[in-house]
Amino acid sequence: MSQAAPDHSPCPPRSARRRLFAALLAGGALLAGGIVLAWWLAGLAPLPPPPAPDPTGMDPAVALAVAAARDRVVQSPRSAEAWGKLGMVLLGNQLNPEAAECFARAERLADKEARWPYLRAVAVQRSDPEAAVAALRRALALGGDKAGAARLRLAELLLEQGKFEEAGGEFRGALEADPNDARAHLGLARVESEGDDPKASLVHLGRAAEDPHARKAALLLRAEVHQRLGDADAAERDLRAAGALPEDAPWPDPLVQEAAEQATGQLVRVTRANQLLKEDRVPQAVALLHDVVLDYPDSAQAWFLLGKGLIRENDLAGAEAALRRATRLAPADAEYQYDLGTVLFQRGQPAAAAECFRRATQLKPDFARAYYNLGHCLKQQGDRDGARAAFGDAIRCQPRLAEAHTNLGELLAEDGRTDEALAHLRQAVEWGPDDARARRLLEELQKRLAAPVAGTPPS
Repeated sequence: MSQAAPDHSPCPPRSARRRLFAALLAGGALLAGGIVLAWWLAGLAPLPPPPAPDPTGMDPAVALAVAAARDRVVQSPRSAEAWGKLGMVLLGNQLNPEAAECFARAERLADKEARWPYLRAVAVQRSDPEAAVAALRRALALGGDKAGAARLRLAELLLEQGKFEEAGGEFRGALEADPNDARAHLGLARVESEGDDPKASLVHLGRAAEDPHARKAALLLRAEVHQRLGDADAAERDLRAAGALPEDAPWPDPLVQEAAEQATGQLVRVTRANQLLKEDRVPQAVALLHDVVLDYPDSAQAWFLLGKGLIRENDLAGAEAALRRATRLAPADAEYQYDLGTVLFQRGQPAAAAECFRRATQLKPDFARAYYNLGHCLKQQGDRDGARAAFGDAIRCQPRLAEAHTNLGELLAEDGRTDEALAHLRQAVEWGPDDARARRLLEELQKRLAAPVAGTPPS
């Protein structure tokens, strides 16, 4: 067997081999260093600047809040929290396009955090429903404590788009996680009411009607389903029950609430004061409104609400001043004119009050209460014809306004127009059964008509 010829090619000397190894090592180090340097430089690459909404016409308090949150982003441009906080400030103050941009940036910086795609969906769900659906799917995929809220909001958005099968699947998924979820029961009932067997929705509607966040909506939908099924009595019962209820409370949503709490400025403060008045927390409302009119002296609504609050505190002079300011700022608002007229009448100025009520009826021709109060002003000034006409106009606008029938009936009885008086007083008693004055006037008129005329022999 022949042997291979020996290789007599020269072997590089040991020093040359060392130089070659060093060169290869250096090349590898340069390559690795280049990768690291590229990664490092990418980390330092500037991000797009945060959105800066045009402050022209913006409430100064809102502009300050946005500027402060924006500065935090400028100082920490790679902080998802800073971008998210700016997004919440923008969303809370109804600057939704800019908010969506911030949430998108926060999501890129913290792509395992479900909050940011969820809030991005909230910001764009009206302007771009498809983008909202995609964002909610991302939030749902991330799971965690936001998954339930993301699933329900996604299901409701799909339902609005008429994607009943997909929506139903999401609602059923929510019920698998929580069989008592009233929001999911209501949503699934809406899906099933659109199908061939609306009766299937009734079980879910019964569960939803137990929750104060869904009670009225569930009763209204159940009335509709009963009507479709031919059960008119059940439909009528549900409609009556729904009519006696206040509007459903909003579904709790901590993330959206957190964004809402970033709202500031005139609108937020006035809305808060109005809510305090509705809750009968009058001193707190008045104190807040005094501050609001100092900061926003041209806010007609703030002056108007302050006037209403002062009426309830029996400060009629202060109420008159506030309402006069409101009517100067918004002279075409019928409600402002009406409330000013009410205060002036209470302060013993019927002629000035009548002018306000006339102005209110010119601005709002079907304003029954303004006609009614105008009738009282004219009656007090001795203008009986004008008072009768005003009470008649009130009845024309609101035929079941029992007080107007009572006062018109009284005037007609005093003028000897007994047949007309009887008709109005009977209407007053029918539509105001608790009105003791109307009942007394009717009884007196009936007795007077039944009494024999002097000099007439009994029959």
